[in-house]
Amino acid sequence: MFIVYVKHYLTTEGIAFFHQDWLPRVKSIMSQQIGYVAVIHDANNDNDDCVNVIVKFENEETLNSWAAHPDHEYLVNALDLHRSRSYWEVACVANDDTPHSIAEWEKIIPSTQAAAK
Repeated sequence: MFIVYVKHYLTTEGIAFFHQDWLPRVKSIMSQQIGYVAVIHDANNDNDDCVNVIVKFENEETLNSWAAHPDHEYLVNALDLHRSRSYWEVACVANDDTPHSIAEWEKIIPSTQAAAK
């Protein structure tokens, strides 16, 4: 199994958007992808402006297929107007044995932020 941990930093309005619109839409679209296992809001690790998402696919190939899907970029970009920080973070692990607390995190600067620089 291939697991991706994601931290999105959102405004108060963005957190409401995340719960009411964004996450249900992500689950609906992502669940139709080959190799999809789960998308989970990891509320136990949320704090202040940070919401945590865990994405699980059968393997790295099926995850990469989802990452290349046009809806992936659309969904990630949908959060850009609601970000409280100019980046989001992601960590990938190849199995459930590696806790996200020790995984290597990468900061992702949204294309709208990068274009503004």
